[in-house]
Amino acid sequence: ANITWPTAIQFGNGHGPFTGLRSFIGGGDGSSITGNLSGIVAGQQHTIGAIDSFIGGGISNTISSGDGNAIIGGDTGTLSGVNSAIIGSEDSTVSDTRSGVFVGYFNQITSTGDDNAIIAGSSGSISGASVAKNAIIAGDSGSISGTATAGSLVLGGQSNAATKGSAIALGDAATANHYGEVARGIAYAGQASLVGLTVTTTNATPTVMTLGDSFSRLTIPSDTTWTFEIIVVARRT
Repeated sequence: ANITWPTAIQFGNGHGPFTGLRSFIGGGDGSSITGNLSGIVAGQQHTIGAIDSFIGGGISNTISSGDGNAIIGGDTGTLSGVNSAIIGSEDSTVSDTRSGVFVGYFNQITSTGDDNAIIAGSSGSISGASVAKNAIIAGDSGSISGTATAGSLVLGGQSNAATKGSAIALGDAATANHYGEVARGIAYAGQASLVGLTVTTTNATPTVMTLGDSFSRLTIPSDTTWTFEIIVVARRT
């Protein structure tokens, strides 16, 4: 037998507007769905304008657009990506594809990339054009930015930043701004960095070594003092 699914089903108090087709609100108070095939269970003052999306519990969470998104618990989360999630976080935002914020406070993923994550901590930020496959884990005010920055990690500490690909920043106020750099900050007093450079030559002409992306040079920013410890390995084939 054919079963006709109603336009929408809702339980609870004070919900609306509720115009999403084949959508569901179960319990809670003052929530609304205008997207299709979506659901809200418990909590209050939630809004879904996306399709195939879900909010479970919490307060004042919003999925404004996209599809396949979910917010579970937390407070004042805003989601507009695709296949993305916010879980147990407060005042956090995700607008990327296949990205998520998991617990913590005021964490923001607003790049135009995908596969980014912030796990715990507060005031973390992943932003920039085509920034993808990066993560911030714990800590305070960590950031990953730049253009096409990929595969980087900010790990704990505070005010650490990665602006190039395959970089790691940790400690206190570290900046990993070279490809493949591992930077450990020492509370604005300086940082120690590990960077690898390579080059292949076919003759005796001096050739500039480059970072792991094969074209970037190791540059010293203005108003910066460096000391070096260099290990050189050469091989003839």
